[in-house]
Amino acid sequence: MRTRPAGARRPCFGALAPRGPRPRRVWARLGLLCAAAGCAPPTRLELEPICDPRALAPGEVRVRRLRCSDDRVSGGEGNTGDWILENNKLRAVFREASSALTAHGVGGGTLVDLISVGAASAQVDVVVEVLPQVAGGGWLRGVVLEPLDEGQGWAGLALRGLDAGGAEHHLRWTLDADSDQLRLDPPLPLEVVPWAEDLLLGSTLEVSDELSAGSASLLGVDGVLDVDLGGRVFFKEAATLTAGDRAALAAALGWEVEIDVLSDGEWVWGLDAEGRALARLAVSGDGSAVGLMPPEVVRLIATRSGHANSAIVEIAPGLTLSVGDRGALTLEAREADGSPVSAQIHVEKIDPDGVFSEGRWWAVPGGAALMVGPGTYSGWIDAGPAFEPQRFGPLEVRGPDEVRLSARLLRVGGDEARLATLADLDLRAWPDRSTRRGGTTATADAAAQGVRWLGLSAGDEIAQLSVDSYTRGLLKAQAGSAAEAAAGTVWSWPWGPDAEQAAHGAVDPAALGPLDLLAAVSVDGLRFTMVDTAWVAQAGDPLWWDPVPDAIFVDGLHELPAITRLADLGLPVAVVGPRVWLVGEDERRMGGVDAERAVHERRTVASNGPLLLLQRPSPAPGGPLPQGRWARLRLRCPTTTRVSRVALIGPAGELASWAVNPGRPSLDVSLVLPDVPWVIAIAEGAEATPPMQPEPPWAMSSPLMVR
Repeated sequence: MRTRPAGARRPCFGALAPRGPRPRRVWARLGLLCAAAGCAPPTRLELEPICDPRALAPGEVRVRRLRCSDDRVSGGEGNTGDWILENNKLRAVFREASSALTAHGVGGGTLVDLISVGAASAQVDVVVEVLPQVAGGGWLRGVVLEPLDEGQGWAGLALRGLDAGGAEHHLRWTLDADSDQLRLDPPLPLEVVPWAEDLLLGSTLEVSDELSAGSASLLGVDGVLDVDLGGRVFFKEAATLTAGDRAALAAALGWEVEIDVLSDGEWVWGLDAEGRALARLAVSGDGSAVGLMPPEVVRLIATRSGHANSAIVEIAPGLTLSVGDRGALTLEAREADGSPVSAQIHVEKIDPDGVFSEGRWWAVPGGAALMVGPGTYSGWIDAGPAFEPQRFGPLEVRGPDEVRLSARLLRVGGDEARLATLADLDLRAWPDRSTRRGGTTATADAAAQGVRWLGLSAGDEIAQLSVDSYTRGLLKAQAGSAAEAAAGTVWSWPWGPDAEQAAHGAVDPAALGPLDLLAAVSVDGLRFTMVDTAWVAQAGDPLWWDPVPDAIFVDGLHELPAITRLADLGLPVAVVGPRVWLVGEDERRMGGVDAERAVHERRTVASNGPLLLLQRPSPAPGGPLPQGRWARLRLRCPTTTRVSRVALIGPAGELASWAVNPGRPSLDVSLVLPDVPWVIAIAEGAEATPPMQPEPPWAMSSPLMVR
């Protein structure tokens, strides 16, 4: 039998402090009950406020936990439990989680938010993540953070962790009172993850107007630019980071070249001796551009959207930089029946001095002003491989008024071409390592190329999907992830980003074999999945695939053996490629479910442009099934796509082939299929025709089961 130690008070309910305020008489009654029972009276707990989002006064600096939503940086990715290091000018948020925000296999402790604060500040987060690079490259593992607050006018965070080889490293971030510079000790190379569409100039990253609402919000790094991959930017050894406007960065980075010029442009750019842009200044309403630029800047140029650039001049006192004439082109593209389409325009320009240049724009249905600048242009207008492109020019574009260009684009094969809809299932967008192109830009570009079903993906990350109001009515888009590993690449969607998990919640493929990787990203078959032929080669016997991928991605006819092997094993799969034709789907009525059903039923054609249809006849409504092994084989592509040959492939190899006139690539034949288990149709050509067809054309149908 247990006994209570002498002098111990008996526990009672009065020892539990109530959760909320009670009337005073209740507290008194609880005290009397406890006194009678021999237990201690309750004690009121005075808790420190968990949130303190106030702006700090001059001279203040502190390091603390992020405790509630009011402490979070607007638009940032810091979460409850992270660390805030701040003063009256700067706020930095460091990740407490055990993993980095945008990378797998490394620890937390990374910088995920950095903003300039104060009444006059735009308060825009200028960075997605900063990962210092320790000896041997890469960030640390097993990171431990400790706050530093010495009460001597500065505060900081100390970090320690292990590198890939197991060696321990120590570093710290510190911030002085009244300073707008975040210091790293010791100085290290940095991997910086920028926001979509950020502008990189020398050692600064300028947040796009879309995120900063037109305000100048920049990240300044005192290290030298090393490599720009697009979605990742690497700087050589750096000791400080600064967030703020151009004046703040100029002071922090020690810029000393004084600029005071007049211009009728929008921007004055500073160039180094090799012509690289290192900084820019906005031209104010009075026509002046005043400020500081890096010491490497020796020349200036002024620009204005839709105008010819000014001359490039050496820096000198009293400069006036005048931009040239205006040149705007309005493109209105329509189908033969008059319905508007989204289209793209490829322009070629030869300046009077013989300098050739080219570019590409896209226009929404109904027309849009394209600020191409003045000049004489020739080029192409097209709306993707479902339409014949239309040549234009030479066309003089100059003056205050827009030059109107109208185009009537003919569908290849007429309305019959509506029997298939174009898709793109691997369009890379931010935060993919290779690009800063955001979702809005990527989807609008795809719509202008005729894509109506889009898979937006990022490698080992989750694509951030955004679609503007013009594009939303033109295509269906899904945010996806591309898990890239030695076991091959596995695409999957839909995904939603989660800032509390590494790589925004994407699967870490490093330690997974092909089957485990597919199972991890598919979530028991709930997500659409696609694999490449490298995955197929390593995944073993298809009998043990669980789940089975929805589609196999090929990037050319050289990967045909991988598809025929699966067909021989009794596993015909949907084949997709850089472009995917969804056979039997009309873009005017197709939904996302219809598109996925076309893949599941193997009504797909992998291609880099040409449409190749291999179809069995369908029964008439209410009629009997067609007899025999009849099939129809059709090729449809623009005349600029030089297909020269179509062939039918079976288990034993090529069964039949047809020569095609490359100048008028078209084919329509009926044939009796041989008594084989399956057939695949292919089309190919040896000639590229840029810019419309930058690579030799090819197409591959999904296997058609004969018996």
